[in-house]
Amino acid sequence: MNQQKSLLFWDPFCGAGTLAIEAFSIIFQRQARKLKTIAEEGFTNLPFNKKDEFSKFLKEELKLSTSYVINIEEKFDCKFICSDINNKSLTALSDNCKSAKLNNYKVYSENNLLNKDYDYNKFLNPVIFHEKINNVFNAFLGDFEAIAKNVVFSEVNINNKFNIFTHLPYGVSQQMDDRIKIKKLYERFGKFIRKNNEQLDDVFVIVNKRDEKDRINFKLLSGVKWNAIVEFENNGITVEMLKYIRD
Repeated sequence: MNQQKSLLFWDPFCGAGTLAIEAFSIIFQRQARKLKTIAEEGFTNLPFNKKDEFSKFLKEELKLSTSYVINIEEKFDCKFICSDINNKSLTALSDNCKSAKLNNYKVYSENNLLNKDYDYNKFLNPVIFHEKINNVFNAFLGDFEAIAKNVVFSEVNINNKFNIFTHLPYGVSQQMDDRIKIKKLYERFGKFIRKNNEQLDDVFVIVNKRDEKDRINFKLLSGVKWNAIVEFENNGITVEMLKYIRD
């Protein structure tokens, strides 16, 4: 995705913000965390990374990370929108962004749209909490459909298309009401993807592979086609990354 001239990155189930913070680090080639060793970087050992090349990339990042000013010579739009319905998740995201010093960064490019600080509060529903992390990274509290309507689609009018990269929630409880809520969420999210197919560029989701055995199969419930890219362990849980396939 970092080869595009315009990138609108949205994580609708951002949790503590790990994916978005790492994506910011990779796209802008800045180490989002101050690490003592390369081994501390969590993404080093993921199966889709070539370890030697990724370690070299991280070492180059460390050199660049001494400056919080990012200058992009070419015309390049890039915005990060993180959202979650859970207030505790947004608090954790805010704390993680501060630890990663994302609030210190300022991104400049030849494109005036990127340099402009957009005032989301002018059009946001008052019930939607908004926190500006930096001039390209914003966090919102609310249901994903409300965030899409109030935030994402306003950006789409400028950038034309948007990308989704998210780790889908699957719940920590086996109680039936939680399972029903997760199923309904998967169905709603799939319907949202189908409805907005023309405005979507790419969609990547990380799902709990175990859920398939528990009959909470996101791939089936979503009603759209997915390509399994890679399977790996995440905190002791087997997950897989899926990419949306258009009909």
